[in-house]
Amino acid sequence: MSIRRLLVCLLALSALASGGATAQAVPEYELKAAFIYNFALFVDWPADTRKDGAFVLCVAGRGLYDTAFDALQGKPVRSQRLVVRRVDGLQGLDECHMLYIAPAEEMRLNHILGLAGGRPILTVADAEGWSGRGVMINLVTRQGRLAFDVNLDAVKRAGLDMSSRLLRLAGSVSGR
Repeated sequence: MSIRRLLVCLLALSALASGGATAQAVPEYELKAAFIYNFALFVDWPADTRKDGAFVLCVAGRGLYDTAFDALQGKPVRSQRLVVRRVDGLQGLDECHMLYIAPAEEMRLNHILGLAGGRPILTVADAEGWSGRGVMINLVTRQGRLAFDVNLDAVKRAGLDMSSRLLRLAGSVSGR
């Protein structure tokens, strides 16, 4: 899938989230799950992080995303297939490429980020202000539109490389 096609997909998802008539047919958490999937396509991980042909999206916490994440199961991420794993006990983070942190995990956010820190794990959340707390990509709603903020310092500390195309679509980027 070309980068241009992926950008068009992200922009289309953003337009749906802007409150048009079509947006009513797609629940917000499904749009956010689609954004999270697309983030995986715009980030490069170190070569030694490939896990048995699987791209592992770990999910910390429960919520409305459960069904939307299950729908991502098996989707292609470059030469790998996406696998969704729940990590409620936060065991097995070594297996994760991405880690979605549910808003319900706010009390444990610093602990979770500490466990993920220094590892090539892209952290993603959707709670106000969490990119400032160390989450790499934070989904937000601004003026009725779905957007995302990027903490580039956290991305670099994890040894990940984020596409400049994705950075241009971000609502804000800290740590440039």
